[in-house]
Amino acid sequence: MRNSKIGGILLIAIGSVILLHNEGIAVFHGDVLRSFGFFVFGLLFLINGMANPSKRGIYLGSLLLLTGTYFLLGYLNILGISRGLNISALTLACGISFYSLYMLKRKRLVYLLYGNLISLIGLFFLLEHMGKLPSYLLVYGVDTYWPVLLIAIGLIVLANSFMRERNPE
Repeated sequence: MRNSKIGGILLIAIGSVILLHNEGIAVFHGDVLRSFGFFVFGLLFLINGMANPSKRGIYLGSLLLLTGTYFLLGYLNILGISRGLNISALTLACGISFYSLYMLKRKRLVYLLYGNLISLIGLFFLLEHMGKLPSYLLVYGVDTYWPVLLIAIGLIVLANSFMRERNPE
């Protein structure tokens, strides 16, 4: 898909929402408009990335689409959101977006490893926010076990290096 097509679709979507809002047909709160913007930009980046042979823009598109969806569900009162939940949800969105890179861009193991690591961190924050993990566990765990994160990143770097040696592009 060419950039001009993406731009055209984007302008049509934004113009339609603004027109509906200005005419009073649909009155949107500013936060809903921003959430809708994240959703539309994410969808367009994702479509463009999937159509592009290099799959450029897939991660950003997935992240924006998930973020927009999360905030839209929150502002439409389908999902109760709060500051602590936002951090958890956005961390999970970052991790899940790596899965789209893995599935659509050359099946590199490093994308799967990054996705798992970031998703686990987001899940940990989510469980702590929901009260399933005691708060002291978060402080104790980060203070005591932060080197595990360094070890995981080191393993990811090594795995990526071995994969590049095995499959040179």
